[in-house]
Amino acid sequence: MAGENDIIAQYGRLVDYCTAFWNQVAGVVGGQISCKKGCSICCELTSVNYLEARLIADHCVKHPEALVVPGRPRVPPPDQEGSCPFITAGACRIYAVRPLICRTHGLLLRGESFREPVVPSCPYNFVETDFDSVDTALVLDIEKISDNLARLNAAYCLARGDIKKASERVMLKELAEGPAGLPRISA
Repeated sequence: MAGENDIIAQYGRLVDYCTAFWNQVAGVVGGQISCKKGCSICCELTSVNYLEARLIADHCVKHPEALVVPGRPRVPPPDQEGSCPFITAGACRIYAVRPLICRTHGLLLRGESFREPVVPSCPYNFVETDFDSVDTALVLDIEKISDNLARLNAAYCLARGDIKKASERVMLKELAEGPAGLPRISA
């Protein structure tokens, strides 16, 4: 059975794949992508799986400035439902370890669960694109990414001794509040 470090390394390869895909798309159609620091319209994630929570928690231990600090201004406001608690002034405080969904948002997506063959994941990107004739090499199969992430999370939880955690989520708000919110998995 793979150990935690092996699983984290495999997750790193999935992250690298998503980053390379993003860079490839940006290199071809960069002018059609509006994503930039300060735009946080897509930052609505409220929970992550245990594997991603572990990486975020480790990052926060090393970088406590990523945690929520009373009096620190946040945009969107903290009382706005659905906003990510790691956003300050439109910037991500955990950008280096942001979840996979955050790494793929903004791209053109395909998947069996969508009604259309190609779906934009951001209303500001690809606004002048004819989705019927888009190069399929520029469209991410999001279900393959999600399936791989689910398998890695299940393997991580199994390696930690609690496979039941694989179907649970960790609230980002709890992670952002510090050590009390760090994910607990029985050993």
